[in-house]
Amino acid sequence: MKIFIVGATGRMGGEIRRLIGENKKLQFVGGLGEKRSAADGIEADFPKAPKGIDVVIDFSGAELFTKTLEWCAKHQLPLL
Repeated sequence: MKIFIVGATGRMGGEIRRLIGENKKLQFVGGLGEKRSAADGIEADFPKAPKGIDVVIDFSGAELFTKTLEWCAKHQLPLL
């Protein structure tokens, strides 16, 4: 399962990334975070044309939730 994390650089987002790395059936394919790192797949904004995402996990704050929900709906991505 390919996972995109909103809030990927926060405490919980980092823990989820660590757990994904321990499970061969899961793959971190990118995310949003304040501490961006292109090498890690972490960006400042949502991809315009997301590819290869099976599920989005949101560990951001309330201020980003509506944008996350709209982005997931637009691209028909499941959101946790």
